[in-house]
Amino acid sequence: MEKSTSASALEKIAGSPLTVAALTTVAAISGGILAPLLPALADTLATRRFQERVEAFMVDVNATLATEREAVREMTEEQLKVINECVLAAMQTTRDEKLAFLKAAVAGALTMKGMNSQESVILSRVLRDISVEEATFLVKNFRFSRVALWSEPAGEGQGETLVVDPSSPEGLTVSGLVALGLLVGAGSGYDALQTLIFTGITAKLIVLLGGPHA
Repeated sequence: MEKSTSASALEKIAGSPLTVAALTTVAAISGGILAPLLPALADTLATRRFQERVEAFMVDVNATLATEREAVREMTEEQLKVINECVLAAMQTTRDEKLAFLKAAVAGALTMKGMNSQESVILSRVLRDISVEEATFLVKNFRFSRVALWSEPAGEGQGETLVVDPSSPEGLTVSGLVALGLLVGAGSGYDALQTLIFTGITAKLIVLLGGPHA
């Protein structure tokens, strides 16, 4: 009975049976040999860890929504879009850490005021695509005003600048954040390729993720 109640409450926010709907949509657009296989795949995943992971996420999100009824009633379309994207992203996520970030983003979206439509589109896209490593890097290092891609010395802050070796795993993470539009060149020319700053939307993302500046 609990699961049915939780599912119903969440469906009011994010639509009807989300896991099956997402996989059915994939089947519809993929066509070819995969289309008849995906409904069976949904049944298989529903009996294994995928279903357990998604159900646990849904229960936690539903609990958050249930305790913030007033915020849910007053939710804007922009907030709804971000929450919807978090729910849908959860069904494409295989890492518990990413699910934790998505759950935090649901709670953050409920209390975020003044989000405009463009911001909601960008934040939704970022939440869908950002990796655990990228999100962790942001929450940990947003206190720095600049990120410098220098080979030496790396891994430590120099005043307000975080130095990252471009050939390190962190360097790859920084590249991913650039691709997501969360880091941009601080200047023009060659300097822009080495010294980066966080974009304005990054601060709102940090709030959604429950970071130190929330």
